[in-house]
Amino acid sequence: MNNEEKILSILAQMQSSLTQMQSDLSDVKAVQAEHSEQLAEHGKQLAEQGEQLAELTDKVNRLEGKIDRDVVPYVKLLDDDYSSIGRRVTALERAK
Repeated sequence: MNNEEKILSILAQMQSSLTQMQSDLSDVKAVQAEHSEQLAEHGKQLAEQGEQLAELTDKVNRLEGKIDRDVVPYVKLLDDDYSSIGRRVTALERAK
């Protein structure tokens, strides 16, 4: 094999390698495009979840206010009534 044939053989190998690298690069670009789409979708989902979290936080805060304003006073009244009934029962038992 003379030098020209060796050079042509090397060039053919390099051409083959270059073609394979171009194919690999195309595959990488396709995967990168898919990942970009998935990332954009995840960003949208995260934004939606952030809005849902804000709504839930608002609802919890409103419920907490309602409980403090409406429920707690009634629970205190029930506790006072229960204590009062307990004192009366104790007094009646002592009276017997």
